[in-house]
Amino acid sequence: IGKVELHCEKNNTAHNTNDISVNRLIVRRGQSFLVTFDFHGPFRPTTDILELMVETGPQPSEALGTRSVFGIPEGRGKGSSWKVEVHPGSVLLEGSITLDITSPADAPVGEYSLSVKTSANATVGRSLGKLLLLFNPWCQDDIVDICLKLLDVNPKCLRDPAKDFSARCNPIYVNIGKVELHCEKNNTAHNTNDISVNRLIVRRGQSFLVTFDLHGPFRPTTDMLELMVETGPQPSEALGTRSVFGIPEGRGKGSSWKVEVHPDSVLLEGSITLDITSPADAPVGEYSLSVKTSANATVGRSLGKLLLLFNPWCQ
Repeated sequence: IGKVELHCEKNNTAHNTNDISVNRLIVRRGQSFLVTFDFHGPFRPTTDILELMVETGPQPSEALGTRSVFGIPEGRGKGSSWKVEVHPGSVLLEGSITLDITSPADAPVGEYSLSVKTSANATVGRSLGKLLLLFNPWCQDDIVDICLKLLDVNPKCLRDPAKDFSARCNPIYVNIGKVELHCEKNNTAHNTNDISVNRLIVRRGQSFLVTFDLHGPFRPTTDMLELMVETGPQPSEALGTRSVFGIPEGRGKGSSWKVEVHPDSVLLEGSITLDITSPADAPVGEYSLSVKTSANATVGRSLGKLLLLFNPWCQ
């Protein structure tokens, strides 16, 4: 093998990761990406071989899906979970072969090493570098709900749910009428609108909007809006899986989640829009969101669920 081209910019653009980088290979599971090999001579599929191997983690295992061997001819790595096809742009007689490589839709995400062998007798393959494999909300088999369910049933979570969730909810003074979560607007701003525009899916470290229409004016000196977000079976402020915050600014003092009154608010008409921002290192997952409008209230009004995702656009 002479030159190997990973097509980082082309692949990353096709995989919606070019905003993260165009200098390293960052692809999404369940979606094919291209790698081109230029040989010092023609490639003959009947006699020559290209055997690729991907590995992730400290103890790569084919049984656990953290190691896979596959290649050309098609029989190589039979039964492999990763698949490969010769791309139509290949010119085999001139020694140029481009492969379409596809990981399983449920492959472990993370950093993989990629290597290649061109001889059945070779014991060690030539390293082609690293690739980052991410979740794929554009792949029908890799929807966000499946990812979250997998997190919930992993052995670490079953052993110690509170710890696992952290390493990743009467009377009222002001009567709240309508609450608008702005799902489509927020999701578009957070690059999650391709997943859904009917449920709130936001990214950590980036603000999102929630509007409250009250049955009367909102007076910041006497009225309050206290919000609470919780995730996991045993929410804890110490572990970052529970946070209380709100208006006036003193509510939930020391909270890791922050809130500001948006300029579009019309307080005297009872319309208040809040800019809510989670910490950049908040545990990802499904949160419940609730609100209280009285310090005496023991239970808040549920506003529904929000999904909090990683944020590659957050510095």
